[in-house]
Amino acid sequence: MSRRWIFCYSPWTNSRCRFQALRTRERSPVKLAVRIDAWLSLRQIVSRVRTATIGAENITCSHRITGVTEKQFYFAYGSNMSTDRLRARIPEAAPVGRARWPGMRLVFNKVAEDGSGKANLIEDPDALAWGVVFRITVSDWTRLDAFEPGYARVPCNVTVDSGETLDAQVYLGVGSTRDTPPHDGYREHRVGGALEHRCPAGIVRGIRALQRA
Repeated sequence: MSRRWIFCYSPWTNSRCRFQALRTRERSPVKLAVRIDAWLSLRQIVSRVRTATIGAENITCSHRITGVTEKQFYFAYGSNMSTDRLRARIPEAAPVGRARWPGMRLVFNKVAEDGSGKANLIEDPDALAWGVVFRITVSDWTRLDAFEPGYARVPCNVTVDSGETLDAQVYLGVGSTRDTPPHDGYREHRVGGALEHRCPAGIVRGIRALQRA
């Protein structure tokens, strides 16, 4: 039986190792008996393994936390423009600031169960819809969805005052629509949100000029 030594580098242990290859005299395929003689002490190897394990656990934990608390952007254009109003539903919502969505127009054509009108956005190439962007967590969407019956959550691209375009999500009305004035309470929430986030004065005047339900 012949014997030869093969030296190599092991990135896992950061050391040079030698493998003993044994070739039998038989005609069967080569049989290798591998023996690793690490040039690091066992204590060093154990230490490296422990460090790598802890690092992997930290990465996994960090990824898990990020997946739950990752911030996303919500574009509000109705009563949720008011920070107090939205935080009553999602306490950790954080306002980013006012934003605009070109090509969309604000209307009040989504009829609520109480017969009043709710805000909605429809396509209009000559219009510009204003609203407020909030940061919320991924888990907040489920709670927010429950407050928006009759609306579908869809992606949108809105522009903030800095000129940056944000990938956000917005609720748009689905189903039958009919122009219907909002109740005073709903109207005031939106006026309050528009004033709070310094939306154009024309937006506030337009809301206040709406016919009362």
